Amino acid sequence: MVCSLLQRIGFRESWCTELVSMMLFVYIGCGTAAIMSKTPIGGPEGYTQGDWHINVALAFGLAITVIAYATAHRSGGHINCAVTIALMISSDCEIVDGIGIIISQLIGSIIGAALLAATVPEDMDATGGLGCNGLADGYNAGNAFVGETLMTFLLMYTVYETAVSTRPVTRSKPSSEFQPVMGPLAIGLSVFLAHIVLLNITGCSINPTRSFGPAVVATIRGKTDAWDYFWIFVLAPILGASLAAGAKIVDKAYAQAPKAAQQQKARKRSANKEVEMGEEVRADQIGIIS
Repeated sequence: MVCSLLQRIGFRESWCTELVSMMLFVYIGCGTAAIMSKTPIGGPEGYTQGDWHINVALAFGLAITVIAYATAHRSGGHINCAVTIALMISSDCEIVDGIGIIISQLIGSIIGAALLAATVPEDMDATGGLGCNGLADGYNAGNAFVGETLMTFLLMYTVYETAVSTRPVTRSKPSSEFQPVMGPLAIGLSVFLAHIVLLNITGCSINPTRSFGPAVVATIRGKTDAWDYFWIFVLAPILGASLAAGAKIVDKAYAQAPKAAQQQKARKRSANKEVEMGEEVRADQIGIIS
């Protein structure tokens, strides 16, 4: 009903959907990180870091899976401005719609972080900043940039090969007429894997809009270092996703070249057959006359 109302004033369904999707994604993913203490009650005895690590990675991965299944038919299920930018580069998303989606994602991220702040008191926040991304001790900006770039490339490569391509095993049949019914699961698993690698380095962004809302609200709450390395969580994901878009464009160009050559050969064979048939007809006519 809300989407229908907003559409009446020119707000597209995809924009409304992406706003709600990003709001839920930030609330669930960052919320899981914020409420799960890394140290169990009673002391660190018997504690394994993997407990927190796996749970947070699963929260982000499953959130993407569930939300994409729920919304992909309305907006494409981007839930990440780096994904939107890559799809615009590869002409799989129109520019105007993409810009509207990105703005909606940014608004949704702020709303999700604000709702999380209303849910989790500052002194109960295990991350100290609503799940803001940062740089862990022992790692430098270069380490973080490489990791964020590569893991976003993994995410976007998975998107192209499972949701965008018409040939993958994620479709019920390899055709554009059939939906990629298993696409969201593969994409969610790629997000899970990225978090397994990056949680202890950057907190794992691979999504500039996911990083934006918590940074804004945490700053309002009094966090002073929320923007120190924010440039990494914008540039690296966009670079990684854009590299995947470039690979998609190159792959598409090379895939079309053999098809064009085959079509040209087919046209030549057809023309040769027409010539042969014409010669046979003329020969028959000459035989009749003689």
